[in-house]
Amino acid sequence: MDLPSATGSSTLHGLAEAITTVPYQIGYHPTASLVAMCVRGTEPAPASTPSARGEVVLTARVDLVPPGDHALVMAALEPALNRQETDMVVLVAFEEGPGATLDGTALLVDVSELARSYDVTVLACARVRGRQWCPLDEKGRPASWLELPAAEDVRSVADHVLAGRAPAPDRRAVEALLRPKCQDLADSVARECADRLSRVRGSTDENRDTKTRAARTLAALMTGLSDDDGGVGELTAGDVVCTIEALDELGFRDAVLSSAIPWCRLSDDGVDTEEVRIVASAMPPPLQVDHAACVRMTQAAAYAPADRSAPWLSLIGYLAWQVGEGALANVVIGAARNADPTYSLARLVDLALCAAVAPPRPV
Repeated sequence: MDLPSATGSSTLHGLAEAITTVPYQIGYHPTASLVAMCVRGTEPAPASTPSARGEVVLTARVDLVPPGDHALVMAALEPALNRQETDMVVLVAFEEGPGATLDGTALLVDVSELARSYDVTVLACARVRGRQWCPLDEKGRPASWLELPAAEDVRSVADHVLAGRAPAPDRRAVEALLRPKCQDLADSVARECADRLSRVRGSTDENRDTKTRAARTLAALMTGLSDDDGGVGELTAGDVVCTIEALDELGFRDAVLSSAIPWCRLSDDGVDTEEVRIVASAMPPPLQVDHAACVRMTQAAAYAPADRSAPWLSLIGYLAWQVGEGALANVVIGAARNADPTYSLARLVDLALCAAVAPPRPV
């Protein structure tokens, strides 16, 4: 399940346009998926009015399943539907998948009933196969198949394009960000991690230098260090290892989070630690983390040995959740929990994602 991907500024302009926007909402082109676009109403919307106005506040995706497995899907979608902000919902079954094509009609009907049980108005249900879509009527009966508009003809897509979002081909492409692009660099990082782990803990000055280098590495990743193919530029094994070691310390990790999220800056609360000063020097405000920054950090974190990756992946997962990159947040938090099931930040973000909790916002 990919949950959530918040896009509070997007406004629905008809079902066909909403379907075309889905890949930009969740970060990739869904296959064999049921997508629920949860909407906060800006005008009263009786159940019989499919043209009601509203803003998409959450987009949730679950795997499309054959008949008989509907209970698992509904349990996964329940947190998204049982939210205070969810007044209405659009349900879309993307039926084509690797090696099979499923008919999502029955599942759409069941999830519609679940939504209504929470007093959520079902604006529309639709099936999608390739570039065609088929709406269902109020009794769950499919209508005629229609052609979807091209993405460039949909106004709401422009907001995502301006924000630097381009959907990946599929979810596997998002997962591929966690695979190292350069095996030589991965091998060098593994050797240096093993070597440094075997040595006695460094001096205070060495630890300060490690944190300074890590802060500069993360700042470069967040603000645009990249090479021609969208990688992470001149990243070295030393950069990766210093970042791994620095993020092992909660004070440094939290200082990075505070710098990346301006309204949660620790220094504003009167906390003045060495970690805060080091990070503030490397990451002066304003610092705006976006989709591209999360992707670059994920590509860099891919070089961390699995048993040392949880802090870095949890940091990325939190930031991705914060900026509405639900698919990436789910992927990296899943990897963090596999690396260390006890790591508290990964557990907290995982709970928030599964419960469709919105990230904190400025007061």
